[in-house]
Amino acid sequence: MDDAKTILVTGYAKVPKALSMFDIHKRVGIVLEINKVTHIIENADVTFIAKLPWDFYKRLMIGYDLSQGVTPLIKTIRQCHESPSRQVIIVALQAVEQRYGDFLKQ
Repeated sequence: MDDAKTILVTGYAKVPKALSMFDIHKRVGIVLEINKVTHIIENADVTFIAKLPWDFYKRLMIGYDLSQGVTPLIKTIRQCHESPSRQVIIVALQAVEQRYGDFLKQ
């Protein structure tokens, strides 16, 4: 499997008790399949209660170039997602960036 062109990277963030999703998910998880050569996100999954935000984030993340870092993606999230769960997604995404950076250093 050394010739695999993609890697799965995960990031998690605690959901505040005040959010309705806390009853189902104590943490939000983001799983990204990233091309190791181009750094492009090829597939994405986010844990959500409803399908619409899951689909929204999947479309937002697929095709994004992680070599730019997550700051531009976070800016987009702040511009187009207005809900209390937004910050949880941002924290989980920052965890993904950290893990992916650690992987690249290996």
